[in-house]
Amino acid sequence: MALFALFIDGDNLIRWDDMRDASTNEPINSATVTFTLKDANAVAVASGVTMSKVTGVDGRYDGTLESTVDLGDSGAQFDLEVTATSGDLVGFRKIRCRSQYKGP
Repeated sequence: MALFALFIDGDNLIRWDDMRDASTNEPINSATVTFTLKDANAVAVASGVTMSKVTGVDGRYDGTLESTVDLGDSGAQFDLEVTATSGDLVGFRKIRCRSQYKGP
């Protein structure tokens, strides 16, 4: 299974595309969405980072993992946990990630 890459010493775009209500399949455009990045010891290295609704794109939310977050050495593993809340609906995604240097 491929791991999602987080680039060391750079801002990283975190995106949730096409968020939909599982019952109606309608896009969700008014959710509160945040993410937390946890290291291999389940310690949060970035917590409660806000993801904003992208104007003009149904169900899409973007946030930024700032370059100031310490991603350790290349190959370090993390869990990215994204939570969305809209009324009574709650969505959650957990994505395995690894750090790497950006380059060829």
